[in-house]
Amino acid sequence: MHRLCPMVWVSIGTTRPALISAQGRGFRPRRRSSELQPLNCDSADTPRLSPNLIRAEVVRLALFGRSLPTVGDTVRWGDVTRRAAMSRYGRLNGRRVSPALSGKDAAGRPLRGHRHTFYLPTDDDGDGCLDHLTLATPAGLDAAELASVASIDGLNPGGGQPSVRASVAAIGAAADFRDAAPILGVSWRWRSLTPYILPRHTRFRGPRDANGLRQMVDGPEDQVVREVATRWPDGPGLIRVHRIDPGEPILPMRAGGGEGLPPFAFSRQRGSGSNGGGAFNFILEWPEPVLGPIALGFGCHYGLGLFVPA
Repeated sequence: MHRLCPMVWVSIGTTRPALISAQGRGFRPRRRSSELQPLNCDSADTPRLSPNLIRAEVVRLALFGRSLPTVGDTVRWGDVTRRAAMSRYGRLNGRRVSPALSGKDAAGRPLRGHRHTFYLPTDDDGDGCLDHLTLATPAGLDAAELASVASIDGLNPGGGQPSVRASVAAIGAAADFRDAAPILGVSWRWRSLTPYILPRHTRFRGPRDANGLRQMVDGPEDQVVREVATRWPDGPGLIRVHRIDPGEPILPMRAGGGEGLPPFAFSRQRGSGSNGGGAFNFILEWPEPVLGPIALGFGCHYGLGLFVPA
């Protein structure tokens, strides 16, 4: 078994055992997400975290409300969560900016290496609506960052759209969620949960053949293989990249759920910026089991290009 995304973990100290156990391992409340109460970052109910906290890898938020967003809006809600986390951090820390939460350095330049936070909305029960958000940070969150994320009690997308309530469901090490959260599982075979969006446009070269076609270079499969090799140079390389017909739906996380959506039905635009290249549905295979999360391509820090064990 190989960990593609190495993480740092040390125990956590807190005065709120409902969020984190005394041993510092992730704790999942017994209450259903619909019964969870939002946290108020300005109240005494806000998690009080020990100054000895160094890093935490995963925070799971449960989403609840009368109208939950659909899986097709995954990237938008990943972006909404990022903005909420940055806003809470700035409010609680003298308007400073967290590189781990923002993905940018002090000069505003994008960080390299994908060690900052991935905001991964998921439909865990397969009903077609987003009900959880996993914040996975390979470099880990420090005490101030974790307190800011834990204080999120709602997400407002703006534009007159309904807001969604949120509450911390669990905090812990990635290993604590291997069975509880499939995107953090382990497998040698992974399939798309959201579409892989090309980070670059494909190119063609050479003369046309008898059918009038030129040779494709840097195609969808090529981009996946190159990205995996670049992101995890010390890990095992892919042995198979299978592209599923674009008309076939991307299946939900849980068997027996909805029919899913085809790749092109997912939103690819966070805001007013680029919407990336084409959308694809893949099955990826490694020669040995690898650990999640696996998120690749354009918008991967906001829930696109997310894979789940097949």
